[in-house]
Amino acid sequence: MKSFAKTIKLFLKSPQIILAYLVLLGVSNVVFFDIYKAFVAEYEEWGEKGTDAIYFLGDMGYLCCVFFVFWVFISYEYFRKSKEAGIQENLDCLGVRGSMFYLHQLGTLLLAVLVFTANVSVYMIVGYFRLHFPPVLTDQIFKTLAINVFLLSVGAVFCGSAISQIRNRFAGYGVALALSFLMIWELLEPIAGGLGLGGNVLHVLRSFLSFLPPDIGMSHDALYGMPFESYRIAIIGIWIVLGSIWILRKMCIRSKNAMMVAMCVCVVLLAGLSERAWNRGSVLLQGDSPQSALMECLIDGKEPEDLARSKAAGFEVTGYRMELRIRKELSAVCRVELAENNAQSAENIAQSAKNIALGEYDFTLYHCYRIKDVQDDKGKKMEFRQEGDYVTVKGNGEAVKEITFYYEGGSNLIYSNSHACFLTGIVPWYPKAGFQVFTEERRIKWKEEPLVTFDIGLDIPGEVVSNLEYADGRYKGKTDNALFVKGFLDEEYYKKTNVVCYPMQRDTYRKAKMIRDGELQQSMDQWMEILGGEKEPVADKKVICIPLSTAFSSRMDEYYETDSYILAGIGISPRELIRWRLEKTGRSELKDLFYELLPFESFDEVDVNELLVYKEAWGAEDYDKKDELHDTVVQKIRDAGMQEIMKRIYARITAEDYEGNLDADLEFAGKL
Repeated sequence: MKSFAKTIKLFLKSPQIILAYLVLLGVSNVVFFDIYKAFVAEYEEWGEKGTDAIYFLGDMGYLCCVFFVFWVFISYEYFRKSKEAGIQENLDCLGVRGSMFYLHQLGTLLLAVLVFTANVSVYMIVGYFRLHFPPVLTDQIFKTLAINVFLLSVGAVFCGSAISQIRNRFAGYGVALALSFLMIWELLEPIAGGLGLGGNVLHVLRSFLSFLPPDIGMSHDALYGMPFESYRIAIIGIWIVLGSIWILRKMCIRSKNAMMVAMCVCVVLLAGLSERAWNRGSVLLQGDSPQSALMECLIDGKEPEDLARSKAAGFEVTGYRMELRIRKELSAVCRVELAENNAQSAENIAQSAKNIALGEYDFTLYHCYRIKDVQDDKGKKMEFRQEGDYVTVKGNGEAVKEITFYYEGGSNLIYSNSHACFLTGIVPWYPKAGFQVFTEERRIKWKEEPLVTFDIGLDIPGEVVSNLEYADGRYKGKTDNALFVKGFLDEEYYKKTNVVCYPMQRDTYRKAKMIRDGELQQSMDQWMEILGGEKEPVADKKVICIPLSTAFSSRMDEYYETDSYILAGIGISPRELIRWRLEKTGRSELKDLFYELLPFESFDEVDVNELLVYKEAWGAEDYDKKDELHDTVVQKIRDAGMQEIMKRIYARITAEDYEGNLDADLEFAGKL
């Protein structure tokens, strides 16, 4: 006990160490208090409208970088104390007794970490009660304190411990600085961006070595919650083992056998932790790294539209029977029931299925899912080729009624793990007939699909929301696509309203109310009256709010309507509904221009004199027919007024005989 007391005194009497610790406490308290004060002020002004819990926790995550840097410095300096004045040599002579000094040093640092964690917990707990956060946040606050504060600090302590064994002091600081750059994305990004392939190597190293919270600067996902995946804990474990090796060697300095056993245990632990850190499965990543949701649409570095293919299938899919298991990612056995393209009724589908013997069967499956095997209805293997989002299964010369796919994988956008999932059929997470284009300029598109039957067994911890009926342990129904949503959603509210909202993002409740109370319908009717269009009811379907995260905001539109549910973003408005209804029948340059010029709120807000004319702004060098159409319409708006011209255009693009021909649209624009 005396030895432990001495190490505490050593900590307190080392000027650079105690000063760094006090600065860490001071900076943390000042920043946390400012965050708390800002959220309280917002709450007092707007009530629940301005206190989204996900942002309260997300803002506190910014300080994790500060935690890491300070704890590495403190640990590095503290463990170097035993190297000074020949102390280490004397301790080594004592064997196990001498190594106890290092353990007491470690205990002193862990005690300091506990004091620091307790300090941070005060702001978390007070904020929880003062801002009236939902009970679901209890779990998130506990994990924030346990992982982002305590374990993160412990990991940084062991990083400093490992670096302290570098003999040269300045070399040690150089390694600590390099490690800080590798850990903190904001420091690494400018370097990685300018290194080309070398930058990709830095990304890989960082993904394997960094245990700081990902996506600190991104807008967080209220369905997924804060990222506390086990791979981060595994990486912290790696650093703890690495930082412990030198202490274990000191403890076993007089016994080669004991040292061999200790090193073997460390190697086994490192192998197990490394496997978990590397094979992380489906997690939400939103940064600009090659693994993120923003970049996963790229296939071999190419944009999705460069690889997009459209090809009709020589068959129809009439149903799916699936066995799904979701843990760290999705594992699926998917049986696809086939029929001839020209099957006219339910009665002859079974007969037509017997006659399908194609040379190739084309499917679309999101490229994040890896196919392991394909079999026919008799259990025979079928050769297949998976290229990006497209799968070609080679026929075996026999009639096939059913093709079974065995695949697994996980997307960082439409994530699926035991903690949360957002599997929506607008992204083909199960094989769909033919080659389909579902992304344009990195935005996810959706077109109407035929109704098919689903029979799905889902093995996932906890409750999920689906557009399929649940009975006898299976999800069944007939719809155009299957949906599964799980995470921090309000199940009680969903049971009452059939709307999926998120307690940590209160904007979703206001948007749901807008849809259910008819406010959106009323606004839509007013727009149709102005544009001279037919008033269409907003469908009374299950509503799934799209989380307001950076990933979803950058890849998804604000509105999608399927046969059985609606995906609605926070920014859903009549403007987005109009866009959706126009694009259902296909896109054209005139439709795109109409949406581009359509005001966000009202026609009164538009100053037509400020509308851009491309030829005047950019010159005639790259001027094409699309630009000519734009300038012609803008000039007509300046002559006749925005509302009148937009009304005429809307009548044209919604007409049943509208073909979307650019030359015809140019001629039409000239006569407006």
